[in-house]
Amino acid sequence: MLKLSSRHNKTLEEIFSLPIKSNIQWRDAESMLVALGAELEEGNGSRVRIYS
Repeated sequence: MLKLSSRHNKTLEEIFSLPIKSNIQWRDAESMLVALGAELEEGNGSRVRIYS
């Protein structure tokens, strides 16, 4: 089982909260995904591919 930092837990809660938060920073979401084991690949423009 993965142990996330309190910052990553906060980001995860914000992503799934209702009403949906509009101020979630991409760098926080990206950091959380990497901590969960995802691989990110930058594409053209602002596209990002996420692999598990």
